[in-house]
Amino acid sequence: MNPQGHQGPLISTSALAKQLDLPARRVFELLVDKGWIERIDKHWKLTGKGQFEGGDYVNSKKYGEFIGWPESVLEHGIFTELFDRPLRTRVIGRDLDISAHRFNALLAELGWQQRHHRGWILTAAGRDRGGKESEDEESGVPYTLWPRTILEDAELAAVLDALQQPLQAIARSQQSFREAGHHAANAKNAAADDGNDAKIDAGDTEGEDKQPELLQLDFGSQEQDEQQQPQNATPLVAMDGHRLDHPEDAALDNWFYLMGVAHAYHRNLAEATLGCCDFYLPAAHLHVECWHAADTGAALKAKMARLAYYKSESLPYFELSADQLLQLDSVLPKTLLKHGITVF
Repeated sequence: MNPQGHQGPLISTSALAKQLDLPARRVFELLVDKGWIERIDKHWKLTGKGQFEGGDYVNSKKYGEFIGWPESVLEHGIFTELFDRPLRTRVIGRDLDISAHRFNALLAELGWQQRHHRGWILTAAGRDRGGKESEDEESGVPYTLWPRTILEDAELAAVLDALQQPLQAIARSQQSFREAGHHAANAKNAAADDGNDAKIDAGDTEGEDKQPELLQLDFGSQEQDEQQQPQNATPLVAMDGHRLDHPEDAALDNWFYLMGVAHAYHRNLAEATLGCCDFYLPAAHLHVECWHAADTGAALKAKMARLAYYKSESLPYFELSADQLLQLDSVLPKTLLKHGITVF
């Protein structure tokens, strides 16, 4: 515990600067200016003011002694002006759990910025919303900076909500699936206990033919599945206008559209009896299959037949699980690159 009673680990000034998305030099200069630290004989020392604000010395085997701060110090008034500064897209995207590449593409889709060689420059609409331009000191690549107030923009909020809705639906389906599996396991264990009790009561009959219990996997019929399949009152519509059957498809379609990946939805296969693949990327003749939480038995059977077809015909394809669909920014760029499609 440091002198002011703050609990928890202390982080370095450089770590504070990283959280503020500022060069460490600027944060050190700020703390010197405010009288929290001072430079003595090439070493940083805490002042009485710095100790009062929660600073303390930390001894590290790797880095030696350095000044540490509780993370709560970021809420101090001296950082207000830093929080009000315009932010890079990677910082805003990180708070929204969206990669900088996709957030830049989203701002371009809104017409607030446009690509310029390897970087981004503002449009008139972007300037109206407080955007600023800067460039990398070494490469000169331009990038944009934005005030936090853009998160209050109704147009951006509507698009972000449209992107989040299918992801939230996927997450809910996963949670329901886990809960159902947990209840099923408990029911199976209870049934097993009841069966053991019955055997003890009745006794085993020697010589009686015992048939092994077989796991029955019933995919059902198309007619049964259609009767059981709930009808969506509100159709799913992606950002590019595609009308979709599943939230998993909507999440993937939106990602393809924002990242500029040409794609077809429900493209017919050469083998007509197999129906359509979920997505087709013409640039690499690549077939994509999503695993949907709401797939019926017949749909699962058809999907497995398509996967077998891709393998037998040596057609390029890949599958996406629910977990992967929730992490598209980290999964898809690497997967597509293996098939010759570059998105960054």
